[in-house]
Amino acid sequence: MIEVMFAIRKDGFKDHPVIPEGLDLVDEEDQFTHMLPLDDEYNPEDVLSKPWRGRGDSAWLHLTR
Repeated sequence: MIEVMFAIRKDGFKDHPVIPEGLDLVDEEDQFTHMLPLDDEYNPEDVLSKPWRGRGDSAWLHLTR
């Protein structure tokens, strides 16, 4: 079993894609990437709740239950 794993690694995982073809459902131009510097201080409540602020409290309360 270890030999098989090393052989797969040596081949560069060519038979094992990072994202399977059927699961890549969102186009790259529609994807959001959040870049937060690690040196800065953040309040997790503020960072997590910002996308839901315009949708009303019921959507945020539904997620936090």
